[in-house]
Amino acid sequence: MMQSSPFNLPRAIIWIGRLVLAGIFIYAGYSKIFLPIVHPRPSIGAALMFFALQVDSYQLLPPWGVNFVAHTLPFAEIALGFLLLIGWRLRIWATIVTLIMLGFFAAVVRSYWGSLPPWCAPTRWACRLIAAALPLPNRSPSKQFSATVASRHWHC
Repeated sequence: MMQSSPFNLPRAIIWIGRLVLAGIFIYAGYSKIFLPIVHPRPSIGAALMFFALQVDSYQLLPPWGVNFVAHTLPFAEIALGFLLLIGWRLRIWATIVTLIMLGFFAAVVRSYWGSLPPWCAPTRWACRLIAAALPLPNRSPSKQFSATVASRHWHC
C-alpha cells in the first residue's frame, strides 16, 4: 500500500485556500468590531450599532434578530477564522463557514432581486445614520438609544 505524499499539489491548494479564507474571516470580524477605517475609532458598541444598521438595511430580520446578528456575527467570524487557521475539526468549521457564506449570498441576491432596488440599502443606511444623530421627540436622553426605533420614527 502506497502512502500519499504530504506535500502534493491538491493539498497545497486546499491549505492555501484555507489560510486565505481564515484571513478573510478574521479581518471581516475585526473590521466590524473596531472600524479600522474610521478615525477616531468609535467604541465597540458604536461600531456594532453601525453594523446593525447594515444588517437591518437588508430588511430580512426583526429588530431582535438584527441585534442578535450584529452582536454575535463579528465574534463568530473571528473565532471561525482562527479555527480554520489551526485546522482543528476542520470539516465542522468549514461546513459552518460555507453555511454563513451561502446565507450572506442569499441575502444579497434577495436584496437585488426582491423588493429592494440596488440603491435602497445605502440610502436607508445613510438615512438611519442621520436619524441616529437627531433626537427623538418625547424620549429622555437617559434611555438607551435604538437606531431601529429612530429610523422608523423618521420613516427611513
